[in-house]
Amino acid sequence: MSVKKIVVCEDDPIATIFLRKALSLIPETQVEFHRDLGPALLAAERLRPDVLIMDHHIAGSKTSGMDGVRRLRSTTWGGTIPVLVHSAADLENQAIQAGANIFLRKPATVDELLRQVNRLLLIKIGPASPKAE
Repeated sequence: MSVKKIVVCEDDPIATIFLRKALSLIPETQVEFHRDLGPALLAAERLRPDVLIMDHHIAGSKTSGMDGVRRLRSTTWGGTIPVLVHSAADLENQAIQAGANIFLRKPATVDELLRQVNRLLLIKIGPASPKAE
């Protein structure tokens, strides 16, 4: 079994702790965390992760997680990377339109997060599918 790679862009320390603990429950997974959009996208380009988890609101940034998803989808290498947008704001439609595959509203439970991440890990996808149930 190969190691699954996940890149996370999350600036909130509490959300980062939650994500770190939850994602550690997925066996054979390498998770790389970034507080800023630029480094997260560079990591996605370098690692070609199996999943990218993107926060929408990145404090102190002039760009949002949705901008990051659009930038990812506009690259030759990022079109098929599964993306989960994780936000406290009710932005499901905007996230899907930006190219996210799944939107998960904060606060999510560990079970909800793992169910959606595992969905993305199990399938090869193109932009903007599958939509969360």
